[in-house]
Amino acid sequence: MKLDEYLKQQGTGASYQLAKKLKIQPTNVYMWANKKANISAGRCIQIELLTDGAVTCEELNPNFDWDSVWKLFRKRYANEIETARAC
Repeated sequence: MKLDEYLKQQGTGASYQLAKKLKIQPTNVYMWANKKANISAGRCIQIELLTDGAVTCEELNPNFDWDSVWKLFRKRYANEIETARAC
């Protein structure tokens, strides 16, 4: 789901609430939702977490090499991932 769609779905005040959780100005969220500013990789990850995966990193910043990031995470945290799957 795109950020603007998510914010509309969440209703009035959603942009403000997201901005508050990110500790940024609501104008930043507005600019991202309206494609007037790029979203950093770090912010993409935060937004994906805060939206419980409804808005993905790949949708927020499609030009970033997310495959490399996910490969690194899987490699770095392979033991933790396997432990979590076993539970």
